[in-house]
Order: sequence, then C-alpha cells, then structure tokens
Amino acid sequence: MRAVLFLAWARLRHRPASWLLVALGVAGATVLPVLTAGSSTIVAAQALRHGIAALPPGQRSLTVSYGALVLTPDDLATLDGQARARLSGLSAAPARRQLLYRPLADAAGGTFSLGATDDLMGAVRLTAGRAPASCAPRRCEVLIVGTGTPTLDPALGLVPVGRAVRTDPLLLGGTFDPGHDKPLLLVDGVGAAARIGALTQFQRAYGWVAPLDLDRVRQLGVAGYLARSARAPDPDRWRPGLTLTAPDDVLRDEDARARRSAGRFALLSGAGTALLLGFAVIGAIGLRRDHAAVVGLVRRRGGARSAVAVLTAVQSVVPVLAGTTAGLLVAGGLAGYRAAAAGLPGWPSARGAVAGSVAPVLVGALGAAAVVAATLTARAESAASVRRVLDLTVLAGVAAAALALARGSVTAGQADPVLLALPVIGVICGGLAAGRVWPLVVTPVARLLPSRWLGARLGVLAALRRPLRPVTTVAFLAAAVAVVVFAGAYRATLSQGAVDQAAFAVPLDARIGIGPTADRPLDVAGVPAFAGTAPGVTVHPVLRASAGVRVSAAESQPAELVGVDPAALARMRSWDADTGAGDPADAARRIAVPSAGASGPVVPAAAGAITLDAAGDTDRATVTAWLRTGDGRDLGLALQPRGSTPTAAVPAGLPAPTRLFALALAEPLDYATLHQHHIGEGGTDVAVLSGTLTLGVPRFGGGGGGAGSWAGWTSTGARVTATGSALTVAFQFTGTHVVVRPGAADPAPVPVLADPATAATAADGVLQLVVGGDRTVTARVVRVLPRFPTAGARFVVADERALAGALDGVEPGTGSVSELWLWAPDASAAQLARSLSAAPFDRLSVDLRQARQDRLSGDPVARGAASLLTVSALVAVLVAILAVILLVVAERRDESAELFAWESDGVRPGTLRVSLFSRAAAVVAGAVPAGLVVGLLLSRVTAALVQVTAVGTAPVPPLRLATGPAWVAAVLALGVAAGLVVAAGVAGTAMRERMPHLPGEVGS
Repeated sequence: MRAVLFLAWARLRHRPASWLLVALGVAGATVLPVLTAGSSTIVAAQALRHGIAALPPGQRSLTVSYGALVLTPDDLATLDGQARARLSGLSAAPARRQLLYRPLADAAGGTFSLGATDDLMGAVRLTAGRAPASCAPRRCEVLIVGTGTPTLDPALGLVPVGRAVRTDPLLLGGTFDPGHDKPLLLVDGVGAAARIGALTQFQRAYGWVAPLDLDRVRQLGVAGYLARSARAPDPDRWRPGLTLTAPDDVLRDEDARARRSAGRFALLSGAGTALLLGFAVIGAIGLRRDHAAVVGLVRRRGGARSAVAVLTAVQSVVPVLAGTTAGLLVAGGLAGYRAAAAGLPGWPSARGAVAGSVAPVLVGALGAAAVVAATLTARAESAASVRRVLDLTVLAGVAAAALALARGSVTAGQADPVLLALPVIGVICGGLAAGRVWPLVVTPVARLLPSRWLGARLGVLAALRRPLRPVTTVAFLAAAVAVVVFAGAYRATLSQGAVDQAAFAVPLDARIGIGPTADRPLDVAGVPAFAGTAPGVTVHPVLRASAGVRVSAAESQPAELVGVDPAALARMRSWDADTGAGDPADAARRIAVPSAGASGPVVPAAAGAITLDAAGDTDRATVTAWLRTGDGRDLGLALQPRGSTPTAAVPAGLPAPTRLFALALAEPLDYATLHQHHIGEGGTDVAVLSGTLTLGVPRFGGGGGGAGSWAGWTSTGARVTATGSALTVAFQFTGTHVVVRPGAADPAPVPVLADPATAATAADGVLQLVVGGDRTVTARVVRVLPRFPTAGARFVVADERALAGALDGVEPGTGSVSELWLWAPDASAAQLARSLSAAPFDRLSVDLRQARQDRLSGDPVARGAASLLTVSALVAVLVAILAVILLVVAERRDESAELFAWESDGVRPGTLRVSLFSRAAAVVAGAVPAGLVVGLLLSRVTAALVQVTAVGTAPVPPLRLATGPAWVAAVLALGVAAGLVVAAGVAGTAMRERMPHLPGEVGS
C-alpha cells in the first residue's frame, strides 16, 4: 500500500500541470458559495442599517415614556434609574432625558409647546440671543425653536432669551414630536422645567431616549434583540406606567428582506457548484488515458484491485481537496475584505462566511471528487450510448424545469426552492444540449474548409474523430457562457427595475403633493414659481379623488380617480414599462377634451368683491360663489347678506383667468343645526326647506355694472330658469345642497383610461362613477391600460380639466388641483432638486424620481445582488479560460502519437500547432453562441417568474428583461479573447524541439 501511495504522490509531483488546472478550476468554483454566504451576512447587516437610517430620527430610537403631573425629585430620580437601566440593556449610548407638556394656549389665542432636556445647549444651536441661564418656579428662561413668537401670559413666568434650532435628532422626536405648526419653547433641565409653579397642574410626559444600537442588534441577532426588548421587566424595578417604545416592526421587516435576498443569492451558489462539477469532469477526461496506462502497469505488476482503488482515490481527492482549500482561503479573505470595507468586523465575517458555506462546498467537493474518480475508472462506451445518456439527462432537466414553471412564481413573500433551482437546471441542460448538437454543426463546417487550410482541417477532424473531450468542453463552456449572460442580463434587469419603479412612483422628474402642514402645492406657490425652480421646467396639474364604479344597482367597487394633464403622458420617463402599453401620444389624444375647463363669467383682475342682487326666499338659503382660478384652484366665497345684495370679498392676486363657475345653495346654518339635532337625538325629522331665489347678474369690484350673464346655467337638483339678466332657482333641500352651474344639465361622458377589471364593468363602454357618496359622473372608456403610475390596481384616468369640471358639477371644490408633476431637462435635474428643498417648497411633500432611483440602486440588497452577479460572471469566465487551456494541453498530450506520425510524414510543426489551436477555436465557436442563447432564454424566464426586485420587494411595475449587452459583450470578449490567447500560447509552445519526440517521451 505504501508503494501505491508513493506512486500516486510521485505522479502528482512529476506531472503537476494537469492536476494543477483541475485544482485551480475547483478553487475558482469554490469561491462563489463562500462569497454568497459572505454577501448574505454583509447584506443583512447593511440592509438593517439602511432601513433604520431611512426612518425619521425619532423613530430610529428607543424611548421610555411616563405620563404624569409634577413629580418630586425622589420620584423623578427613581424613574430615571429604572428607565436608564432598561435602555442600557438595549443600547450602549447614554439616554437623553426630556420632558414635554401638552400644547399650551398663549395670550393671543394661539398655541405653543413647552419642552425641556438636560444639557440643552448640547442638543441645539443658537441662532439669536443667548443661552438660558436659570429656571426657577416663578421665572424660567427659555429658547424658542421654530417660526413665530407666542404671546406669553406673564403669569406663566416663561422668559424667552434666544432662538435656536435642534441639532440632536433624539431631542423631542418620535412619540415626543410636538409638530412644526406651532412654536416650541425649550428649558434647560428636566427637573427645573417640571417645577414651574404656574404649570404644576398641567399634564406632561417624561421621557428617556437612546439611539438604536445596531452593533448590539448584530451581536444578539434580530430575534434575540427583539426578545430582549419585549422581555417583561422586574416589577420591583419598573414602575407601572413606564412604557418602552422600540422600532420592532422595522427590524423584523428588514431582517425578513435580508433573508429573502440571501435565499436568492443561494441560486448563484448552485450555479457555482454546477461549474465545479463540470470542470471536474473536463479535468478527469484529460487524465483518463494517462491514468489507464498507469493502472495497467500496476495490474501487470501484480497490484490488487484495492491498490488501484487507492491510487484512483488519491489522484481524485488530492487535487479537489487542494483546490477547495485554496478556494476557501481566497474567498474567506475576499469576504473579510468586503466586510471590513462595509464597516463590519472583517475576521468574524470571513469566518462566518466560510462556516456558512461549509455544507454546499463540502457537497460540491465530494461530488467533484466522485466525478473525477468515476470518470477515471469509467469504461469506454459507444458514441451512441453517450448520446443516449446526454439525451436522457437533457429530457430530465426539461421535465424538472417544466415542474418548476408549473409551480408559479417567486415573490417577495415566498420562494419556491424548485423554482429557485431553475437557473441551475437551465445552465446544466443547456450546456449538455450544446455539447450534443456541436458535432452535428461542426461536421459540415469541417468538410467545407478549403484544402489549403490543412492545419484547421486536421484539428477539427481530429476533434470529431475523438469527440469526448471537445464535446464535454463545449458543454462546459456553453454553461459558463450562459452563467455570464444570465448574470449580466439579470443584473441589468434589476437595475432597469429600479429605473421603472422610480418612474412608477414619480412619472416625470418631481411629484409635489400636500405637505405636513396640509397646504396644497398651489396654496404655497403659483405655477410660475414652480416653473422657475430650474431652466426648462414644465408644470403639469394633477387631481385625485376616490370613486366607486357602479356594477349593479346595489353595488359599486372602489377605484382611484386621477386627473392628469394629457401633455404629461408623453413626458413620462418609463411609459411602456409603467403602463404595460405603448404609444403615450395616443392615450393623451384619446382623453384630451379641448373644450374642457371652467366656464362662466370671468372675474376681472382688479375685482375686490362679488355682489348679486337677490329676491325671493333669501332667508331660506345661503349662497356660496365658487371661483376656478387660472391655475386650477377652487375657491368658495360665502355670500353675506347686505340687505338684498349678498356680497363676498374676492382675494387679490388670483391667477387669470378666474371664473365664477358655480353657485351652491344650502340650508341656513341655524336650520341645518336644528335639522341634525332632530335626526341625531330624537330620530325625527323636520320639514324640508324649499323656496324660490332670483339672482341678478354678478357684479365685480365696488358695485360696478353687470359683468356676466346667466344664460345657459342649469342644475340637476333644482328647477332653474336662466335669462341673460336673471337666474331663478326653485330649490328643495332634500340633500345637502343644490348646485347651479353653466353648461348642459346632462354633460357628455368624460373620456377615460381604465384598468382591465374596471373596463370590464362598463356597459357599452360607459362607466357610472359614484362620487361624493351618492352623486354620479358618467365616463366613457377609450383605452385600457394594465397599469398607471402612482395609481393602485383599480384606476380611472381622465383629462384633469374635464374631470375637474365633472367633479365640480357634483360637488364644487372637489375638482381643485391637489398635486403637481414637474418635468425638467436632464441638465436641470440637480438645480430642480436644490430649489425644491428650499423655502417655501419645504412645506410640501416633494418626491424626486432621481433621488428615489438612487435610493433603490444604492440599497444594500441591490448592491449585494449586483456585486454577486458580477463575481459569478467573473468566476465563470475564469473557469472557462482554464477549460480551454486544459483542452489544448490534454489534446497535445493524448494525441502525441498522431502528431508524431504527421510530423514524421513531413507535416510542418507550424501546421500541427494550428491544428491544436483550431480544436480550441472550434469548441469556442460552438459554445459561445449556444451559451448566449441559453443565457438569454434563462434570463427571460427568470425575469418573468422571479417577481422580486433588487431590494427584495415585490416589483411594481413587474420586472422586464434588460440584457445589458455592453456589459455581457465586454465580459465575454475579455474571457474568450483571454482563453484563445492562452490557448494559442500553449499550442504555440508545442513541437518546438529540433527533432520530433517519440510519444513516450512527451512531457518527460
């Protein structure tokens, strides 16, 4: 047995080249599972940090709160010790103590907030005045934070001495946030603020806040940290009423997202294992002839079968073991480096990556060793038998793929392991199919080569004569190319998904909505101000409303009603992907209503008031005049009776043209209150108010002449008689009010875009939309879209002006513009973002498409997926290069007798070197196109079935295939060129001796 071991070691040491290539291939394929495990660990930690950092400062903290009146110093000290002890187990940072009174009234009828914290000047920055110097029960100096100055009652004893801004995000955040709609007064010292004499009977909340300790979360694990956070405290050390608030939901969500991503990363680990096994086959095939000769020698010398088995096992295990060990060391180092670059402990992360990948690496290594041993000892079979095995294997893979496809799709909530294995199945079966087809394609090509290309003909025909190694190499190279194409295409698909998702949320470049102060965009600034935020900016109004789509007399289904400027559709950044349909210009043309817009008398620019002469039952109805401004705002002006001329002031500076577009008649306030009391308290009713009201033409300004005509005004809730100079309304308040407006009583249906489900409920293309509870708007479906940006699954989209007119006809004021979409040239995007972050736009909700896209692309899960896909492609290229080199080396060695004979017959060595290179070129020429096809098909299927974005969430809109041709071409060109160059170098060094060597001397 010692002799057999010595022989095995001598063979490994004497001819290390082939064994070294096997070891290198195994090492390269081993890197991927280790990096997968490392990426999972790193991404999990980074995703957690990213999710926490995205929260408002007050929500990424731990807070202990206690509501009470004034506390004695001893009670406050006891609570302080209990709260800090509880927080110290969850965060290493010291807790900040703070206090906040309930909102207080000032002497002018306004409100303000009063708070306090210890070490106030460490949490704020002075902008005016000085820091507070003292706080006694009867006189306490304070700082003012925020806009405005409250009119303080001297009895409170609060004395402002300066203004400041908060610099510590933990100061009065989260559950202690007093809001931004009123001034905030801050006291230096919780104990002093709690003893202000005038506020002893006022309720307040005491709090202790500490930042979320992500290092402790990583050490304990999310589950362990949550368990510690939820652990019930010792009753003797925790006063009833003390409450701990922690962002548990965020921790759970981000941990679940990281776990889903880790499962997706395991997909690439499987592809690495497949490459490992495939390269082991190629290496073993290259060693078969030499191994058979040695085995024959051992048997002739009397060696037993056990000796042959030991020899085979050693020569199979040693290179695989060496390659696996080298791969683990290299990958562990890379994982440690990446962890350190990500701000995580390098060595523990590397150790965790290696430990986490032990199982797949061991399985792959054992499988590789078994494959090498089986290949070395396999008996020669007929070509027909080999083809049958390949056919059966491919058919089995197709059946497995069909099973995976039948099981549905991978979503953010679940991951079918069979479906996740689909790329591995596709890579293996695609490679085998390529190897099966390669001889059929190359044979006619070889016959067409001209006779003067003797070297190429000799090489290709020799490969076809003994096709086992070339066919196996083709299968492996096709699989490797498929991995590269799949990695590049899936990487580009995920990147394109981030673009489409950002555009789905922000269709143009900026989306401006109602801010935290409840101001509408056009209440904060006019259209010219928004257009002036950057050169070339265009402003597009949007309105939204909730509606029900009537499907029967008793049932309606909810849908989102969206009014958009038709011109905005053609400017959408990802129309095709976001809507699932093409031709935005057609959609804009179909919904556009050229005559849409408010009608009625124009309000002169200098008008200061609106006045109507009234006669009839003026005491039975109140009248509200509704104005539509030129930028799309609705203003309701309640006309106040002044004898027989109801009048209302008109705000100055309204954008032109402003029109009087409706009148709303309602019950007087006293009668409406009586009516509601009867219904709500006694379940009884009162008589319905009815009457007749005649109004003269509206006059604008200081009582000038008529400025309009009532001709054409109608109502659906009352009998109206309209002449040029008088409007007579016979009303009955069976509902909340009666609306009178210009235009037809039964307007034409509004043309709309709708989703398939909503469109299916239309009768002859007409929808009945229920708005305002019981009012109906008629719409006509002109086109069906699978999706629409910013809208939910059920939507109806119309021209903003036409929809505003329809809504205002039902309920004046509901057609007012509530949102703005801004488009800017690419060169102006940065300036647009800067302008919208400054006053007065900071009072609004501003969502930027590029910022959202950057957040999605920069998410740790997205970056982890992209880097791992890149590494998998590079690993595949590396082992592909080694496979091409091994092919040339093995062909040179195993075909030495034939090469010697040809050279002895006078064939020039240069021609023979060309024949060696031609075999590699023929293999590459067949494998690369096949791998491209397999990779693209696999990418298309994966993009359709794996419904998970780069950040581990459900994609809206669905992912669409992006091949990333430049990236794939660059990687493939680099790999193929490198492989062919190295193969040419290996072939070029062959047969350089002065005299041909006998076959037995080759390699000696």
